[in-house]
Amino acid sequence: MKEVINEESMGIPKKKSVILLLLLGIITLGISQYIWFVKRVKELNNLQTKTKTKKAIPIISLIFIITIAIGVITLGVFMYLQWEDLDAALKIEDIPQEILITSTIIILLSLILGILTLMMAFKYRKILNESLVNKGTSVKLSGLYTFIFHFIYLQYEINRIIKDNETQKRTGPLIALVLVILTIIASIISVLYL
Repeated sequence: MKEVINEESMGIPKKKSVILLLLLGIITLGISQYIWFVKRVKELNNLQTKTKTKKAIPIISLIFIITIAIGVITLGVFMYLQWEDLDAALKIEDIPQEILITSTIIILLSLILGILTLMMAFKYRKILNESLVNKGTSVKLSGLYTFIFHFIYLQYEINRIIKDNETQKRTGPLIALVLVILTIIASIISVLYL
């Protein structure tokens, strides 16, 4: 009698729709990305690799993104209420201190969050690469795609690994990269010529 392996009970990464993750990321203004990172910690640590990860950085990142969102909303409300004063401001000294302080905090938290996001993405990439080595595959996850697409690319690769397609050519990230580049070019052209 063949034993049925239940992936849920093993706690390994599961297949998820990359398109739905992308849409959820857009709808939640990026917050869902950090929930994804938190939820993958236990699953990745169950992959029998030397490299392990912890929930501390994903949770701190989640707190940072929520704090940034609250700060941006607060800043927007304050700027709306102070619009006439801001409209008349000709020098930075004329801008209310609250706006400058809040803006500075948001920028600093965003920079720190960007660094933490890259740290998590590349740590998860390292774990997945070790898992591929343990599986007997010489394929490595792309550093460029990890840098650009973070959790979306990692989930794409998790899905490929689950389907045993990791040795096939990557088309999804290449198409996404071309679309990003074309969007940037179109944006630049529209700003310059319209």
